[in-house]
Amino acid sequence: KLQFLYLIGWGTPAPGARLPTYITHTLTMGKLYFYYSAMNAGKSTTLLQSAHNYHERGMRTLLFCPDFDTRADGGGEGAPATAHIHSRLGLTRRAVLFDRNFDFHAFVEKELAAEGPAVPQAAQKGLLQIRQPDPADPAADGPLRCLLVDEAHFLTKAQVAQLMMVTKFLRGGGDAGLAVLCYGLRTDFLGEPFEGSKYLMAWAEEMVEIKTVCGCGAKATMNVRCEETADPATGEPTLRAVAAGAQICIGGNDTYVSTCARHFEENVGSIGRAAKGRGEGADETATECP
Repeated sequence: KLQFLYLIGWGTPAPGARLPTYITHTLTMGKLYFYYSAMNAGKSTTLLQSAHNYHERGMRTLLFCPDFDTRADGGGEGAPATAHIHSRLGLTRRAVLFDRNFDFHAFVEKELAAEGPAVPQAAQKGLLQIRQPDPADPAADGPLRCLLVDEAHFLTKAQVAQLMMVTKFLRGGGDAGLAVLCYGLRTDFLGEPFEGSKYLMAWAEEMVEIKTVCGCGAKATMNVRCEETADPATGEPTLRAVAAGAQICIGGNDTYVSTCARHFEENVGSIGRAAKGRGEGADETATECP
């Protein structure tokens, strides 16, 4: 909770005058969270589980994912385009697409305006009831309480700032603050931070690591991009690490391998090059794989 103190009668009090009066008003504020991990750690699964938890309590969520998601489908004329967030376990949920010009604060303001007057929390019914969300429309009748952003490392600096402003200055159902949960990677395939990740690490009020493991059994913190090639000795297909290219290259287990820092360096070598002042980042202007 955050307390706002309003000062009445600002100025230098005269001798013997009463001290200024303070009025205290307590509001429940939302928070900006960043859940980060290496590739294939279950970020989307965790996101969808979090959304389900809100829906079970009759509260509405908004889910977002990047616009270059190839599973997008049209949202109709005048409506935001939509896609589906998928997890490797088979869970799926519709989401709003965002691009680099998308304004999260403006979008959420419109959603709240369309929702109508907030219902006081004490007046909400069924507070202790667990409900089974409708898969087609999980919580259409509930108040908006949470935003969940998948692939949040693709956010811009401005968009991370917009999400922070949502948590502090927009009010959801029952005059409660809105929570914003962002899920993404810390670094790209060369160990460089994404723009969104950099500012989420700087500004998020809570950060949670979703852990996964390297093939050696150590904790995986890095992402190796792979491409198929022929083994020079046998001619058999094999994978090798990619050490240059576009920063954005959508893929899953067939494209990326999560590794510990040691095996990342052995395969990619970008940290060692940076240590010698020869590090080069990925091509941030390219948006497709080579």
